Amino acid sequence: MEELWIVEVRDLNIPELEEVIHEMLEADATGYRVCLTDYYRMLIRAISLNTLNNLPKYIYEVFKDEYGDEESIIRALDEQLLRNVEIGRNGAKGEAEVAMKGDKLYKLRIVVDIPMKLLHDKYVEFFENYVCGDEIEWCYCREEGEILDHEIFLTKEELRRYRQMCESTCANFVPY
Repeated sequence: MEELWIVEVRDLNIPELEEVIHEMLEADATGYRVCLTDYYRMLIRAISLNTLNNLPKYIYEVFKDEYGDEESIIRALDEQLLRNVEIGRNGAKGEAEVAMKGDKLYKLRIVVDIPMKLLHDKYVEFFENYVCGDEIEWCYCREEGEILDHEIFLTKEELRRYRQMCESTCANFVPY
């Protein structure tokens, strides 16, 4: 006999996304360099954290017995999501499944179905708050070649406009 637990993520109004963004900002401020434009990984991590926070206690305990600690559980969920969820111009779609053996077999299914409009609007908000206004961050990410997220989440017109806003600073930029 098995028990199936389903977590559905259909929008980005999850508190975990803000939590993950602030973790990255903090890491950046303390010298551990994280390029904030790696939004794809931030989404995956936020969905994993959201999943963990919504698990019933008895399933959480089975996961904890198997993986040891919370960070290991999140990494395992991240791996499954990275493999099975496509995030791109059509939105974020996919299903990841994890099976765990406890007193019985437990299956966790994470269903991600976020429309592109929601993904785009949330990314523009993130980009304007944390990357676009910060020319140093923009320039660093361009130097590191990590600007590709923008090509996925922003329209060409938006990208052109944001580039122009930062162009003069980037011309004189020397990476750390």
